[in-house]
Amino acid sequence: MTPARIFRTVFAALVIVAPSVNSDSSDSTFTSSPQVKRTLRGQPVQFECHVTRLESWQALIWRHINALGVDTIVASGSTIVSGWDSVSVVEQDNGRKNVLHIRSATFDLEGSYVCSISGSSQMQTNRLTVNVAASIVATVPDDSTVVEVTQGHRFQLRCIAEGKPEPTITWTKQGETLTRGENLTVTSAGRRDAGSVRCSADNGAGNPVFKEFEVVVRYGPLVEIESGLIRGAFGTNVTLECLFDSYPPVTDVTWYREGSFDQLEGRLSTNGANGRVVARLTITALDRENTGSYRCSGSNGFGSTSEIISVDGLPFDLRITSSTEGLYSDQYTVSWEAKSLSPLLETDIRFSLEQNADVSEDDSNVTDLFPDIQRTLRVVPAAAGEDRTPNRSDPYPVYRQEVVLEDLSSRSTYRISLRSGNAFGFSNWTEDFRFRTAEEGNKAPLPTAKDTTQFKSHSTEGDQTRSSAHQRNKNSSNGALGLRCILYPIPSLFLVQLIPAAVLLIK
Repeated sequence: MTPARIFRTVFAALVIVAPSVNSDSSDSTFTSSPQVKRTLRGQPVQFECHVTRLESWQALIWRHINALGVDTIVASGSTIVSGWDSVSVVEQDNGRKNVLHIRSATFDLEGSYVCSISGSSQMQTNRLTVNVAASIVATVPDDSTVVEVTQGHRFQLRCIAEGKPEPTITWTKQGETLTRGENLTVTSAGRRDAGSVRCSADNGAGNPVFKEFEVVVRYGPLVEIESGLIRGAFGTNVTLECLFDSYPPVTDVTWYREGSFDQLEGRLSTNGANGRVVARLTITALDRENTGSYRCSGSNGFGSTSEIISVDGLPFDLRITSSTEGLYSDQYTVSWEAKSLSPLLETDIRFSLEQNADVSEDDSNVTDLFPDIQRTLRVVPAAAGEDRTPNRSDPYPVYRQEVVLEDLSSRSTYRISLRSGNAFGFSNWTEDFRFRTAEEGNKAPLPTAKDTTQFKSHSTEGDQTRSSAHQRNKNSSNGALGLRCILYPIPSLFLVQLIPAAVLLIK
């Protein structure tokens, strides 16, 4: 150091002790701005101080003021005061630029670093904060990351973290926040509490730190089925499935047919983690004898459960699709559709006169005296005439049919219900459907021999009444369906005394 520089440093130190000497004698100004810095403990940090000019006798002075307000000289120019070995100062531009270097930040180096010009009241105050990254120092339980608890019992997890500033502890599961704070307490454990739980500590200084716990909840089995009703075609194999969810996994699974105590042989297979087990039962060559309800039961020592699956092959979703208002006074076309995995063999149409406009009010209750008087037609699809049209959203074949009812009364209301049968038997009757015939005089045109088959009934008393039905082929993009109608007559005596309609029975 040159003699002039030594003189300037010593003189500057004297000025600090007696700042009134030549106070503000220089018109030098600061071109650097105050700096506020945060760093991790052990990391280097620096502050810069720039002025426009210095007199030959002046220097930049660095002072440190700690949290208690103790003010200490650190350096004058590049000369470091004894005791500040962790600090160095680099002078540039003839002393007008100083850079204060702290090699390794510690808590006792926190505070304000003031850069001032000797002999002047001007100063630049910088601020240093030393942080410590968060760390997890203890957990409960501390000997294992796996915690087992029985359903309904209480359990608690704990994470203790350190750092500066104080870390925030967050508990999450699958990205969802459960709570904040050191403790995670569950008063009554359930299935939803099982799985991976994470404790994270973060204070903004460095990266967050984590601790993983695996919570295992012991619980009795729950059973899931895709559907309570399985439909199958005649002669095919049908497989039933029950999915058991429990921990530990079920080991005792049984299959029974309702009404029987004979245990059936099924198969078990695991399906993923967390104690999920699939139980399967295959019914071979489905027919009338092996349809019905089947029960699957499972247990694991913490509980047991069961579920019922019904197996059926009957026609279903049978509904009438024709209009409630007939086009003709003496004739009505009944249209319907049914679903069935097995070919339809026949459909029964049961209908009766509910209200006749030509019957006087005094006679309007005549049908109440004979509630069973009705017509019944049995419609048999032609062997090659099935109209099976499944759509994309419904995999079941749909059978569409229609038949013409003749010799009806005008301006009258009729009641109809249907049932369809296949190799498994008949479905239930549909709810009553009502239609009304047109005004008198709107008779249907005579059918041609090409598309009509008529049946006439003869009474045993020699009287003759015409009760007939004819079938109509459907010409559509879905194909044609041929039908034949079988009618069984009864004596015309009933026709005269009761209602103007024939009673048609099925053998």
